[in-house]
Amino acid sequence: MVNFALVVDVHNITTHQFQVAEVLDRNNQTQVAKIERLYRYLKQNFENQRDYSRAGDFHYGEMEMKRLQRSALQQTPYWFYRIMSGYGEMYGQALIVFFGLMFLFGAGFMFCGFTDKDITITIKRDLVL
Repeated sequence: MVNFALVVDVHNITTHQFQVAEVLDRNNQTQVAKIERLYRYLKQNFENQRDYSRAGDFHYGEMEMKRLQRSALQQTPYWFYRIMSGYGEMYGQALIVFFGLMFLFGAGFMFCGFTDKDITITIKRDLVL
């Protein structure tokens, strides 16, 4: 069992971004690691209670704390994961990115795709009665 100096009132947490600004201002990696573990334990607790909505909020917070513990270069995959789908918690954002990429690659293929005009395809149709 791990003892935390951070006390959290679970009933008053409405989003994944609760009062971590003071810890982040000090840039203390041990505090961020403690908060990450706290998020993980709270996420597991809510998953065991089958409260997946709150567990998702704590998953988001846990991933943010993991990202903040790394250097700027190592944060890049976490940043893309957050932008693309909100760490897997925002399906609407993932759908927007998916359809945006489909449109982007479709338009790119339409304007920059195959340009070989020498290929011709002929279809011979015979009507058999």
